[in-house]
Order: sequence, then structure tokens, then C-alpha cells
Amino acid sequence: MSFEELLKKRYSCRNYSDKKVSLDDLKKIVNAGRISPTARNSQPVSYYVVTSVDNVLEMRKDVQALGGNAFCEEVSSFIVLTIDKESYDNKLAGNRDYTGMNTGIIAHAMCLEATDLGLATCMLGRFDRKAVAKMVGIDEEESERVMLVLAVGYSDDEVIQDKDERRKKMEEVTKYL
Repeated sequence: MSFEELLKKRYSCRNYSDKKVSLDDLKKIVNAGRISPTARNSQPVSYYVVTSVDNVLEMRKDVQALGGNAFCEEVSSFIVLTIDKESYDNKLAGNRDYTGMNTGIIAHAMCLEATDLGLATCMLGRFDRKAVAKMVGIDEEESERVMLVLAVGYSDDEVIQDKDERRKKMEEVTKYL
């Protein structure tokens, strides 16, 4: 599939089947994040792959704790992205915070890899951060900060809406100077 086709195929899934994702596919997804560029090659992200039944059940509860993400009831895997404390506390060049940019670049690459593997994803930003940190075994005060949870599984959607119908037209968003 072409890169444009891959971009058009990737979407934030809200309807998952309970089919398990293979560990090999999860490793490929994490590797896509690992090899992604980061500001000043800081490589500040760690990945916690949640697949065991008990941990998936706990993660579902944690990502729904703030009143959202009800669609995660069937998600079979989660990947938690954290930023190391040094990168989070200390700004890189020019006192600029690159943590959000790094997380976004990495998460997007992971979502594209998952899509290429025939999987569905949704980046979750609203969740009980302390509960997620505790579940993966980190102390946010001491080591790293939870930035994003990536839901990974198989879509149960029969039809995916054409992205061109839902996006602004090129003429609306592009200025040529």
C-alpha cells in the first residue's frame, strides 16, 4: 500500500473486537516508535506493553476512570508511552518543551505501523495518570511520566468513513507564498 493509502486507512478506532494481538506485531509497533526521530535524538520514551488478561482488565478500568474511553472494553492490548524524568523536567535547547512533540511523532509512527499490520489504534490522552503509572510499576516523581496510552487491537468496524469527506479541503488549509 502507498504511504497516502496508509495515511487514509489509519483512524482512531472506537469499536474493537476481542481478538488478541500477537506479541510479534506488538514488538513491530514498539520498534516503529523506537526508531522514530526525537528532538536532539534524546530518545526519551519507554514503552510498557500491556497484554496479560489481568493487566488489560486493570488498564481498561484506568483509561475509563475519568469518564471516557468506554470503547476500550474490548481492546486486547495497550502500550503505555512514558517520558524519562530528565527529559520531562529539563527543557532541551532554548528552554523549549519537546515532550509533547516527541510523544506525538513516536505515537503516530506506531499507529501507522499498526495500520500497516492490519490493526486498529486509538491514542488515549484522558485517563487516570497515577493509576496507569502504578499499574506499569513506575513512580512519576522519581523516574518517568506517563504521556499517552495507545489502545491496540482489531477493528470491529465494517465500514470506515472516507477521510477526505471528514477533512478540510487543501485550499482551506494551505497558503502558498
